[in-house]
Amino acid sequence: MRKGLLLYNGRILTQAATVKADSLAFRGNRIIAVGRQLQHDPDFRSFNRFDLRGKTVIPGLVDAHTHIYYLALSLGRISLGSDMGLRACLRKIKRHAERLGRNDWVVGEGYAPDKLKSTREAPRFLLDKVTGGRPAFIYSKDHHSAWVNSRALALGGIGPTTSEPRRGRIERLEDGSPSGLLYENPAYDLWARVPQPSEREARRRWQMALELAYRKGLTGVHSFDDAEAMPFFEKEASRGRLELRVAYYPRHTMLD
Repeated sequence: MRKGLLLYNGRILTQAATVKADSLAFRGNRIIAVGRQLQHDPDFRSFNRFDLRGKTVIPGLVDAHTHIYYLALSLGRISLGSDMGLRACLRKIKRHAERLGRNDWVVGEGYAPDKLKSTREAPRFLLDKVTGGRPAFIYSKDHHSAWVNSRALALGGIGPTTSEPRRGRIERLEDGSPSGLLYENPAYDLWARVPQPSEREARRRWQMALELAYRKGLTGVHSFDDAEAMPFFEKEASRGRLELRVAYYPRHTMLD
């Protein structure tokens, strides 16, 4: 039988206000006992022990609205803070691109669209200079637009003669060619062409997301991720590697 762990000499908060406890014993993912001075109880003599030194233990938190699978995948992308200036963004993109393979996509998110309105040079040309010929797709901070370079536009078949979408917009230069800013559907359609991480890489990023969740005290989440998250959750859970309670909410289009 797996050895249990005893936390003692602390402040244990439960959902029952009348319970006054300073120690907690658990084995695996099941709490066995909550009480006072359990370190002196012979039933827990064989347990590993951890002295809390007066620290507080609270019940695990549950985030009621997340896109945690998307968060996990984003941890391998460039993160551009909305407070970053344009030059700082371009420097960060260049450093990231230089670590990639020749044909890898440069993927990121978080740029502020208003930062690109003050430049005289077309947004796609700015990206061209720092991505070394690699296709680049950078989502805005609200994910309603994307900043892309010439290679990405070419791979997406977006050019001067591309018709305007029914929803969204392709920003254009005076000669009719795309500027490199796509709004709504054109951005989403091009995003569908961006290769997603391998299964192994997705698992690596999931572990990074778990570490972030644990540091925030999260032991459960409600996920509103897109459809590709569901098979990942199912596979990881079946292998005992999900390591987080996930309540997944499928979109209505996924239902029969």
